[in-house]
Amino acid sequence: ANHAGEIAYLTDLVGPDIAIINNAGPCHLEGFGSIEGVANAKAEIYQGLTDNGVAVINGDDAYAPLWKEKAAGHRQITFGAYEKAQADLTYEIIEGMTFVLRYQDKSVDVSLNLLGAHNIRNSAAAAAAALMAGATFEDIKQGLEALMPVKGRLEPIAYRDHITLINDAYNANPNSLKAGINALKSPDRWVVLGDMRELGSDEIKLHKECGVYAKDAGVTRLFTLGDLSKHMTLAFGEGAAHYNSHDSLFNALQAALNDYSGEALEVLFKGSNSMNMPLVINALLKR
Repeated sequence: ANHAGEIAYLTDLVGPDIAIINNAGPCHLEGFGSIEGVANAKAEIYQGLTDNGVAVINGDDAYAPLWKEKAAGHRQITFGAYEKAQADLTYEIIEGMTFVLRYQDKSVDVSLNLLGAHNIRNSAAAAAAALMAGATFEDIKQGLEALMPVKGRLEPIAYRDHITLINDAYNANPNSLKAGINALKSPDRWVVLGDMRELGSDEIKLHKECGVYAKDAGVTRLFTLGDLSKHMTLAFGEGAAHYNSHDSLFNALQAALNDYSGEALEVLFKGSNSMNMPLVINALLKR
C-alpha cells in the first residue's frame, strides 16, 4: 500500500482472524505524508478483523498506543524485546541469530538461518500470531528454524573466495537500508545503493542521513546509482562514488571486486524496485 484506504479495502475483503503490525517507518511518504500517516494507514488492517480476531502489535514501537486504540474491542497480544519488559511475548538475543522467546511460563531457544537482527523481531511477530492460532512453542521453533532466505531479501550469494554479495534489492526505504547495513558482519563492508523512492518532501534529507549512518556503521565503500542517491554519496564522503548508469556502476564494481584482496567482504545491494539493482548482481554473476 502507498495511500490511505488501501489496506482498509483489502482487510474488509479478507476479514482476517489475526492481523499483525510490525512497525511504522519512513516508507511511501509521498502517499502517506508522514510516518504518522504510515502508522494510521497500517492500523486500517485491524478494522477488518473478525469478531473473535486477534491484533498482534509491536509493543516497543512508538505507535503501539495508537494501534492498541485502533484495535479496541479485539483480543490483543504484544511482542517486544525482553529487556524492555513491556510486551506479552518477548525475545532476547543470545548470540548472533540465536534468541529465546518467552510467553507466560514457557520459553524456547531458536536459531535462524536468516541475516539481520531485525529478523529476530520479525520472528517474534510471527510467533505471537502462531500462538494465537494454536501453535505450540515447538511448532514455532521448527517452523522458524526451517526458514531460508528468499530472493531479494538479505539473500547471501557466494561470489568468490571470501566475497559475498547480499541481494536485498527487492525494495528499499531508510529503515530497511539501515537494517541491511546492521546485518553486515565482515571486516570489509560495501553498499551498492539505488535511489529510495516515494519518500516525499524529505527524500534528499533522508538520503543524506543514510549516508552518514553508513559511514558511522563501518561501511568502507559506497557505490550509488540515481538522482537521489548522489546525496548519500556526498554525505558519506571519502570512499563513495556515484554512477549515472547500470553499465558504469557494473564496470566500476566489477573492477573493485577483482582488485579486492582483503580478509573478507560483504557487498549489500539495495534500492527501490524500480531501480532494478538485480541487473548489476546478475551481470556480476555472469562474468
